[in-house]
Amino acid sequence: MAKQDLSILSFYLGDKPYFFGTKPTSVDATAFGQLVTITDTPLANPGIKSFMEHSTPNLIEFVHRIKQTFWPDWESLCSTLALNGPEL
Repeated sequence: MAKQDLSILSFYLGDKPYFFGTKPTSVDATAFGQLVTITDTPLANPGIKSFMEHSTPNLIEFVHRIKQTFWPDWESLCSTLALNGPEL
């Protein structure tokens, strides 16, 4: 089912930078939140990430585009756990 969902998202994104054209919307934020869990976190089923890399490369590019646009320091933040914020 995940492969089918990824294929549909890939079809809707097509060759556009964002789902509704040239500017990101809340749909892009929602899609990013789901897709980045596939591209950047360990999965119980690595076959899904492999499918995404080979069959829906525009979604991989989309994730990279969002990270580069909004978090150019993504790798640094993730490696230092800076996304966790201060302890309360």
